[in-house]
Amino acid sequence: MTTILNKLFTMLFYGSPEPFKKLMMYLPVEIKLGGKLFRETYAFIKSTEFLPREKLVKIQEKMLKKTLMNAVSKVPFYKRLGIKISSADDAFKIIRKFPLIDKDFLKENMKLFLSGDINSLNTYYTSTGGTSGRQFTFYIDKEAYIKEWAFMISLWERAGYKPGDKVVTFRGVKIKGVSKGIYWQEQPLYNALEMSPFHLNYETAPLYIRKIIEWKPKFLHGYPSAITLLAKFVKEYNLEEKIPPVKAVLLTSENIYSWQRELISKVFRTRVFSWYGQTEKVALAGECGYSSLYHVFPQYSYVEVVDKNGEPVDEGEEGEIVGTGFLNRAMPFIRYKTGDYAKLAENVGCVCGRDYMLLEYVKGRHDFEYFVVGKRESLISVAALNIHTDAFENCERFQLYQDTPGKLVIKVVPIPGKFTDKDIKKIEKAFKDRIGDELYIEIDLREDIHIAPSGKIPLLVQKLNINKYVKEIRSGL
Repeated sequence: MTTILNKLFTMLFYGSPEPFKKLMMYLPVEIKLGGKLFRETYAFIKSTEFLPREKLVKIQEKMLKKTLMNAVSKVPFYKRLGIKISSADDAFKIIRKFPLIDKDFLKENMKLFLSGDINSLNTYYTSTGGTSGRQFTFYIDKEAYIKEWAFMISLWERAGYKPGDKVVTFRGVKIKGVSKGIYWQEQPLYNALEMSPFHLNYETAPLYIRKIIEWKPKFLHGYPSAITLLAKFVKEYNLEEKIPPVKAVLLTSENIYSWQRELISKVFRTRVFSWYGQTEKVALAGECGYSSLYHVFPQYSYVEVVDKNGEPVDEGEEGEIVGTGFLNRAMPFIRYKTGDYAKLAENVGCVCGRDYMLLEYVKGRHDFEYFVVGKRESLISVAALNIHTDAFENCERFQLYQDTPGKLVIKVVPIPGKFTDKDIKKIEKAFKDRIGDELYIEIDLREDIHIAPSGKIPLLVQKLNINKYVKEIRSGL
């Protein structure tokens, strides 16, 4: 019932006129974020947050065992493994009998990973956005989104956030007024001002800054690349003192470099917080108020950091993040290889009091050193172009290519018999909705696309000297 009410609320909100949306903003936060389920999940996180390691391990082991038992009884792939699990078994030992899996294997064997309980009322069909050039679509519990909100609110609270606080956000969302020269829009549901990361440049920066001063946010949130550019422009125009004080800058979806942290923190006179997560919901980690180490939520999933042979790395070593999520019962991801890498920190705890697994850094699967250059030399990050729609559903693969500023070629390998002119229009619209006229889009239908020497298929092949533009940003330090 909670999920149905949440869905109805979401439909009403997005289908309502602006005045009605603003009224809905004053509804209790638990209703907006998921009602009873949100409240219960949040209470569980807060009640276990500062428990000693031995108690946290027991709670995590219980949740892991429940996940594994659900999988071997209801999911075809795991049923075939013939693994028997009893109440007396140690889940941390049993899980080693489960094979490591990756995105390609899941995609090729999708039906084998669907729970027998799956139905249209309790699941969503979603995607990772295709950062490797091959979009990955899968099923996920509707309740998983509500539960994740509880974790995110708990995470942001470390930076002083309270639900309802004003936020300016830079994400790859559709901005309705772009054609009229309006590069932002209010999102009353979460009291946010959404700003387009696609149109931020020397020409438009004064408009952005003026609007932020007027909005008076308590937090800035979004892609490091976009907020780095914003900081650069604020500094160039000597407007640091005009920007209202913000409690923190919350960064997501991209690797963040030390020079970016330094610039953003200095310009906005506040602490920078970042976190790590993914659409597949197999790991969630974030910084605390005392440390830039990533604290891995043990109540969210079971995380392993492994070497190339799938064996656990030692403290101080780097390995791939492998996660087993607790939120998605419809299509459980067990020992899922994220393609992301992290350095396992020493197990010495943190002064914040959370006795969680700690990671020194996380290197995302996305190569965010690359950007696309817009018509007015705007730097558009790969993250912002990571389209989460069905526009590529009839494409076997796709890849972005640029050799001319202001022009982006989308190379597409069509699925024979399915891809039509309608798909071309859908792809063009998906990009145009986000970037407007900042890029000229060309669709290039072909039989193959570029494959890197490593065997990976990069999302973006950038032929421009992108370092030239990045250095211009760094020169502001």
